[in-house]
Amino acid sequence: MITISNSPAKGSDWRLDEIERVAFAVRVENWLAQKPTVLGKPMARGSKAKIRNIMSAVCTYALRQRWMDRNSMREVRQSAKRERVPSRLTAEELGQLLKQLDLLHAVMILLLVPTGMRRGEILRCSGRT
Repeated sequence: MITISNSPAKGSDWRLDEIERVAFAVRVENWLAQKPTVLGKPMARGSKAKIRNIMSAVCTYALRQRWMDRNSMREVRQSAKRERVPSRLTAEELGQLLKQLDLLHAVMILLLVPTGMRRGEILRCSGRT
C-alpha cells in the first residue's frame, strides 16, 4: 500500500495495482481539470503538465524497482501549450509609455525591457531591489 496525499485520491491508500488501471489515468485527468491554484483561479496548463510529469516520474521509478508493471500516468493527457499568446509592446507603444514616466521609472523600464522580464515581474520591481 502507498499513500497519495493531495492527489486524485487525497488521503486514501491505494494499492499499486489500482494505480496501474486505466481508470486511474482518467481520474487524474479529471482531477487536473478541476485543480485550482491557491488563489482559486484555474491552474495553467504548464503547471498541470508539470504535476503529471512528476507523477509519471514516480511511477517510472516504481517500474524500475519492479513495484509496478506499467506506468498509467503515460496515459494521462495534459497539454502544456499556452492558452493565450503573450502581448508585447511595439516600439511606438514603448515610446509613448516612456514619455508618461518620470526619469527614474523611464530608466528602470529601459533597463528591464531588454531582459525579457514579464509585465508582472517588472511591476514587482522597486527602486530598492
